[in-house]
Amino acid sequence: MLCNLGYSKEIVLKQYNVMERRMEYKLRLASVKFERQLDAIHELAKEYERSYISFNYYDKTYFLRYMASKVEATRHFIELVYRSYTNIRSDELSDMALEESYKESPQTSIKRINKEMIFFDALEHDDEYQKLMKQQENLIVEDTFIKNKQARFKKIQVRLAEIQDKHQMELFGELLDEEEDTPLTVWHSMDVLKEAVEDAESWIKDYAERDEAEAAKTPEDIEREKAEMEKCGSCSKSMG
Repeated sequence: MLCNLGYSKEIVLKQYNVMERRMEYKLRLASVKFERQLDAIHELAKEYERSYISFNYYDKTYFLRYMASKVEATRHFIELVYRSYTNIRSDELSDMALEESYKESPQTSIKRINKEMIFFDALEHDDEYQKLMKQQENLIVEDTFIKNKQARFKKIQVRLAEIQDKHQMELFGELLDEEEDTPLTVWHSMDVLKEAVEDAESWIKDYAERDEAEAAKTPEDIEREKAEMEKCGSCSKSMG
């Protein structure tokens, strides 16, 4: 519809993203799909529990225990992936923040932040500015998007910029330097997910190998390790 009204592909894509984020359509679809899979597993368990063909009481008991253990393992794996995923994102954003901090001295940062706080406080107490911001927000969230609203939106933006310049000149006698418009470039979600899954798989593999190594130890190995630990403990006490 927007293409037929003469809007560019860029504007159409921006409007689509605004509407999609506001309605959370993709997120709700993913949540529904997840719930259906959980329901499907639960229905399978009930179906197997009711089965009487080549499936006696003890068969059912052991099979349902097996299903529960697989679900538990999956839950544990998902927890590991989530933990790794959020750690990757946190490290990424921390690195970006640190890189930004190198661009100016602490003194310059403090002066800039103080000016910005004074400026934003003035805007917060400017009734006209706040009313225009509310009008702009209402235009963005409306379901319809037609040419006359686009014109109103631009008119509001022009007036907001004028009010900002007026306050800056009154407060500081000059316009504040505009920050460099550097796009926030982060890893694509699929790349982060791939890395998080690989980290979780690696952790599980290492854990399994440690368990296997522990299980393979002979009584002699255990006694030898115990003696070595006691020897290390004695050395520590003597040095203390």
